[in-house]
Amino acid sequence: MTQQPAGIVTGAKKGLSNICPNMTRLGGTWTEYIAVDKKILEKNTFKVPNNVPLELAPAVEPMACAMHCAEAANVRLGDYVVVNGAGPLGLGIIRYVSATGAQVIACDMSEFRLEMAKKMGAKWTIHVTEGLDQIKAVRDLTPDKRGCDVAIEAVGLPKTWELTIPMARKGGLVLEFAGCAPGTSITVDTALLHYSELTIKGLFHTTLQQIQMAFDSIVNGLIPRDVMITGNYTLDNCIQALEDHSNQIGIKNLIKIADETL
Repeated sequence: MTQQPAGIVTGAKKGLSNICPNMTRLGGTWTEYIAVDKKILEKNTFKVPNNVPLELAPAVEPMACAMHCAEAANVRLGDYVVVNGAGPLGLGIIRYVSATGAQVIACDMSEFRLEMAKKMGAKWTIHVTEGLDQIKAVRDLTPDKRGCDVAIEAVGLPKTWELTIPMARKGGLVLEFAGCAPGTSITVDTALLHYSELTIKGLFHTTLQQIQMAFDSIVNGLIPRDVMITGNYTLDNCIQALEDHSNQIGIKNLIKIADETL
Protein backbone atom coordinates (compact mmCIF):
# COMPACT_ATOMS: atom_id res chain seq x y z
CA MET A 1 0.00 0.00 0.00
CA THR A 2 1.33 3.42 -0.99
CA GLN A 3 0.67 6.34 1.33
CA GLN A 4 0.01 9.87 0.11
CA PRO A 5 2.85 12.22 1.19
CA ALA A 6 1.85 14.63 3.95
CA GLY A 7 0.19 17.78 2.62
CA ILE A 8 -0.83 16.30 -0.74
CA VAL A 9 -4.55 16.03 -1.36
CA THR A 10 -5.99 14.36 -4.44
CA GLY A 11 -8.46 16.18 -6.68
CA ALA A 12 -11.39 14.06 -5.52
CA LYS A 13 -10.85 15.02 -1.86
CA LYS A 14 -11.01 18.68 -2.87
CA GLY A 15 -14.19 18.14 -4.89
CA LEU A 16 -12.20 18.22 -8.12
CA SER A 17 -12.79 14.68 -9.31
CA ASN A 18 -12.33 15.80 -12.92
CA ILE A 19 -8.59 16.30 -12.35
CA CYS A 20 -8.01 13.50 -9.84
CA PRO A 21 -4.69 11.72 -10.62
CA ASN A 22 -6.33 8.39 -9.69
CA MET A 23 -9.29 8.70 -12.04
CA THR A 24 -10.94 5.45 -13.12
CA ARG A 25 -11.43 5.45 -16.89
CA LEU A 26 -13.62 3.40 -19.18
CA GLY A 27 -12.08 2.52 -22.52
CA GLY A 28 -13.27 0.54 -25.51
CA THR A 29 -15.61 0.94 -28.45
CA TRP A 30 -16.69 -0.87 -31.62
CA THR A 31 -17.07 -4.04 -29.63
CA GLU A 32 -19.96 -6.22 -28.50
CA TYR A 33 -18.98 -6.20 -24.81
CA ILE A 34 -16.99 -3.86 -22.56
CA ALA A 35 -15.83 -4.64 -19.03
CA VAL A 36 -17.03 -1.87 -16.73
CA ASP A 37 -15.15 -1.12 -13.53
CA LYS A 38 -17.12 -1.63 -10.30
CA LYS A 39 -16.52 1.98 -9.23
CA ILE A 40 -18.20 3.25 -12.38
CA LEU A 41 -21.17 0.94 -11.93
CA GLU A 42 -21.66 2.07 -8.34
CA LYS A 43 -21.22 5.82 -8.81
CA ASN A 44 -21.91 6.64 -12.40
CA THR A 45 -24.63 4.42 -13.85
CA PHE A 46 -28.10 5.68 -14.77
CA LYS A 47 -31.31 3.98 -15.80
CA VAL A 48 -32.74 5.68 -18.87
CA PRO A 49 -36.48 6.38 -18.42
CA ASN A 50 -38.84 4.97 -21.03
CA ASN A 51 -39.83 8.46 -22.18
CA VAL A 52 -36.23 9.39 -23.09
CA PRO A 53 -34.91 8.28 -26.51
CA LEU A 54 -32.17 5.73 -25.85
CA GLU A 55 -29.97 7.22 -28.56
CA LEU A 56 -29.92 10.51 -26.63
CA ALA A 57 -28.47 8.88 -23.51
CA PRO A 58 -24.82 9.01 -24.74
CA ALA A 59 -25.14 12.79 -24.84
CA VAL A 60 -24.84 12.75 -21.04
CA GLU A 61 -21.02 12.74 -21.20
CA PRO A 62 -20.53 15.75 -23.52
CA MET A 63 -23.38 17.62 -21.85
CA ALA A 64 -21.80 17.00 -18.43
CA CYS A 65 -18.61 18.60 -19.76
CA ALA A 66 -20.69 21.51 -21.04
CA MET A 67 -22.29 21.76 -17.60
CA HIS A 68 -18.80 21.97 -16.06
CA CYS A 69 -18.06 24.97 -18.27
CA ALA A 70 -21.44 26.60 -17.65
CA GLU A 71 -21.02 26.33 -13.89
CA ALA A 72 -17.51 27.81 -14.09
CA ALA A 73 -18.94 30.74 -16.08
CA ASN A 74 -21.02 31.70 -13.02
CA VAL A 75 -23.22 33.96 -15.13
CA ARG A 76 -25.84 36.29 -13.73
CA LEU A 77 -29.09 37.44 -15.29
CA GLY A 78 -28.32 39.70 -18.24
CA ASP A 79 -24.63 38.85 -18.57
CA TYR A 80 -23.19 38.88 -22.07
CA VAL A 81 -21.50 35.60 -22.97
CA VAL A 82 -19.75 34.69 -26.21
CA VAL A 83 -19.26 31.03 -27.12
CA ASN A 84 -16.72 30.43 -29.86
CA GLY A 85 -17.69 27.12 -31.46
CA ALA A 86 -21.19 25.68 -31.93
CA GLY A 87 -20.37 21.99 -32.05
CA PRO A 88 -21.91 19.52 -29.57
CA LEU A 89 -20.06 20.96 -26.58
CA GLY A 90 -20.57 24.57 -27.59
CA LEU A 91 -24.28 23.96 -28.07
CA GLY A 92 -24.52 22.40 -24.62
CA ILE A 93 -22.81 25.42 -23.08
CA ILE A 94 -25.15 27.76 -24.94
CA ARG A 95 -28.18 25.86 -23.65
CA TYR A 96 -27.05 25.89 -20.03
CA VAL A 97 -25.80 29.49 -19.78
CA SER A 98 -28.82 30.87 -21.66
CA ALA A 99 -31.09 28.97 -19.25
CA THR A 100 -29.56 31.00 -16.40
CA GLY A 101 -30.42 34.28 -18.08
CA ALA A 102 -27.27 35.05 -20.06
CA GLN A 103 -27.43 36.83 -23.41
CA VAL A 104 -25.41 34.57 -25.65
CA ILE A 105 -23.42 35.32 -28.79
CA ALA A 106 -22.53 32.17 -30.78
CA CYS A 107 -19.69 32.14 -33.30
CA ASP A 108 -19.02 29.39 -35.82
CA MET A 109 -17.95 28.80 -39.43
CA SER A 110 -21.01 26.62 -40.08
CA GLU A 111 -24.33 28.33 -40.77
CA PHE A 112 -26.11 25.06 -39.97
CA ARG A 113 -24.53 24.92 -36.51
CA LEU A 114 -25.43 28.55 -35.92
CA GLU A 115 -29.06 27.69 -36.64
CA MET A 116 -28.81 24.98 -33.99
CA ALA A 117 -27.25 27.55 -31.63
CA LYS A 118 -30.37 29.71 -31.99
CA LYS A 119 -32.53 26.73 -31.05
CA MET A 120 -30.37 26.21 -27.96
CA GLY A 121 -30.80 29.79 -26.77
CA ALA A 122 -28.26 32.01 -28.56
CA LYS A 123 -29.57 35.57 -28.97
CA TRP A 124 -27.08 36.50 -31.67
CA THR A 125 -24.97 34.47 -34.09
CA ILE A 126 -21.82 35.44 -35.97
CA HIS A 127 -20.90 33.53 -39.11
CA VAL A 128 -17.11 33.37 -39.09
CA THR A 129 -15.79 33.95 -42.61
CA GLU A 130 -12.40 34.81 -44.06
CA GLY A 131 -11.52 38.44 -43.44
CA LEU A 132 -14.07 38.95 -40.65
CA ASP A 133 -12.87 40.92 -37.64
CA GLN A 134 -14.46 38.49 -35.20
CA ILE A 135 -13.35 40.35 -32.08
CA LYS A 136 -14.95 43.58 -33.31
CA ALA A 137 -18.09 41.73 -34.42
CA VAL A 138 -18.52 40.32 -30.92
CA ARG A 139 -17.74 43.51 -29.03
CA ASP A 140 -20.10 45.52 -31.27
CA LEU A 141 -23.00 43.47 -29.87
CA THR A 142 -22.20 44.41 -26.26
CA PRO A 143 -23.14 47.64 -24.43
CA ASP A 144 -20.76 50.46 -25.39
CA LYS A 145 -18.72 47.81 -27.28
CA ARG A 146 -17.04 46.99 -23.97
CA GLY A 147 -16.85 43.21 -24.53
CA CYS A 148 -18.47 40.20 -22.90
CA ASP A 149 -18.71 39.39 -19.22
CA VAL A 150 -17.66 35.84 -20.06
CA ALA A 151 -15.82 34.66 -23.18
CA ILE A 152 -15.74 30.90 -23.82
CA GLU A 153 -13.60 28.90 -26.25
CA ALA A 154 -15.23 25.66 -27.43
CA VAL A 155 -13.20 24.87 -30.56
CA GLY A 156 -9.87 23.53 -29.33
CA LEU A 157 -7.40 25.50 -31.46
CA PRO A 158 -4.62 27.73 -30.08
CA LYS A 159 -5.56 30.57 -32.44
CA THR A 160 -9.15 30.46 -31.12
CA TRP A 161 -7.86 30.40 -27.54
CA GLU A 162 -5.99 33.63 -28.30
CA LEU A 163 -8.91 35.15 -30.21
CA THR A 164 -11.30 34.60 -27.30
CA ILE A 165 -9.28 36.59 -24.75
CA PRO A 166 -9.83 40.14 -26.14
CA MET A 167 -13.56 39.46 -26.49
CA ALA A 168 -13.92 39.83 -22.71
CA ARG A 169 -14.63 43.15 -21.02
CA LYS A 170 -12.39 44.70 -18.38
CA GLY A 171 -12.58 42.50 -15.30
CA GLY A 172 -14.13 39.74 -17.43
CA LEU A 173 -13.68 35.98 -17.35
CA VAL A 174 -12.17 33.91 -20.16
CA LEU A 175 -12.78 30.16 -20.12
CA GLU A 176 -10.52 28.09 -22.36
CA PHE A 177 -12.72 25.02 -22.54
CA ALA A 178 -11.87 22.86 -25.56
CA GLY A 179 -8.51 21.11 -25.35
CA CYS A 180 -5.77 21.80 -27.89
CA ALA A 181 -3.22 19.33 -29.23
CA PRO A 182 -0.42 18.48 -26.76
CA GLY A 183 2.67 20.63 -27.12
CA THR A 184 0.85 23.69 -28.47
CA SER A 185 0.97 27.11 -26.83
CA ILE A 186 -0.62 30.54 -26.98
CA THR A 187 0.60 34.13 -26.58
CA VAL A 188 -1.18 36.50 -24.21
CA ASP A 189 -0.97 40.28 -24.42
CA THR A 190 0.43 41.04 -20.98
CA ALA A 191 -0.83 44.66 -21.04
CA LEU A 192 -4.35 43.45 -21.80
CA LEU A 193 -4.21 40.84 -19.05
CA HIS A 194 -2.74 43.28 -16.53
CA TYR A 195 -4.65 46.52 -17.14
CA SER A 196 -7.97 44.85 -17.86
CA GLU A 197 -7.68 42.54 -14.82
CA LEU A 198 -8.81 39.57 -16.86
CA THR A 199 -9.21 36.11 -15.39
CA ILE A 200 -8.19 33.30 -17.76
CA LYS A 201 -9.06 29.77 -16.72
CA GLY A 202 -8.57 26.37 -18.31
CA LEU A 203 -11.26 23.70 -17.94
CA PHE A 204 -11.16 19.92 -18.27
CA HIS A 205 -13.67 17.08 -18.20
CA THR A 206 -16.50 17.05 -15.63
CA THR A 207 -17.47 15.96 -12.12
CA LEU A 208 -19.87 13.30 -10.80
CA GLN A 209 -22.32 15.96 -9.67
CA GLN A 210 -22.33 17.58 -13.12
CA ILE A 211 -22.94 14.21 -14.77
CA GLN A 212 -26.05 13.85 -12.63
CA MET A 213 -27.14 17.38 -13.54
CA ALA A 214 -26.60 16.72 -17.25
CA PHE A 215 -28.58 13.49 -17.04
CA ASP A 216 -31.43 15.30 -15.33
CA SER A 217 -31.41 18.04 -17.97
CA ILE A 218 -31.72 15.44 -20.75
CA VAL A 219 -34.52 13.60 -18.92
CA ASN A 220 -36.35 16.91 -18.48
CA GLY A 221 -36.08 17.75 -22.19
CA LEU A 222 -33.57 20.60 -21.97
CA ILE A 223 -31.43 18.99 -24.69
CA PRO A 224 -33.60 18.39 -27.80
CA ARG A 225 -32.91 15.24 -29.81
CA ASP A 226 -33.36 17.00 -33.17
CA VAL A 227 -30.57 19.44 -32.30
CA MET A 228 -28.09 17.01 -30.78
CA ILE A 229 -28.50 14.13 -33.29
CA THR A 230 -28.58 15.31 -36.91
CA GLY A 231 -27.12 12.33 -38.78
CA ASN A 232 -28.41 8.75 -39.01
CA TYR A 233 -26.21 5.93 -40.28
CA THR A 234 -26.12 2.14 -40.26
CA LEU A 235 -23.17 0.00 -39.25
CA ASP A 236 -22.46 -0.59 -42.94
CA ASN A 237 -21.66 3.08 -43.52
CA CYS A 238 -20.16 3.93 -40.13
CA ILE A 239 -16.93 5.08 -41.80
CA GLN A 240 -18.93 7.77 -43.57
CA ALA A 241 -20.41 8.77 -40.21
CA LEU A 242 -16.94 9.22 -38.74
CA GLU A 243 -15.69 11.14 -41.77
CA ASP A 244 -18.70 13.45 -41.69
CA HIS A 245 -18.14 14.08 -37.99
CA SER A 246 -14.46 14.82 -38.64
CA ASN A 247 -15.50 17.31 -41.32
CA GLN A 248 -17.93 18.96 -38.90
CA ILE A 249 -20.99 17.93 -40.90
CA GLY A 250 -23.98 18.06 -38.58
CA ILE A 251 -23.76 17.82 -34.79
CA LYS A 252 -23.80 14.21 -33.53
CA ASN A 253 -24.18 11.17 -35.77
CA LEU A 254 -26.25 8.15 -34.75
CA ILE A 255 -24.92 4.78 -35.94
CA LYS A 256 -27.83 2.37 -35.76
CA ILE A 257 -26.76 -1.20 -35.06
CA ALA A 258 -30.19 -2.85 -35.33
CA ASP A 259 -33.81 -1.74 -35.16
CA GLU A 260 -34.51 -3.60 -31.97
CA THR A 261 -31.79 -1.72 -30.07
CA LEU A 262 -33.57 1.64 -30.37
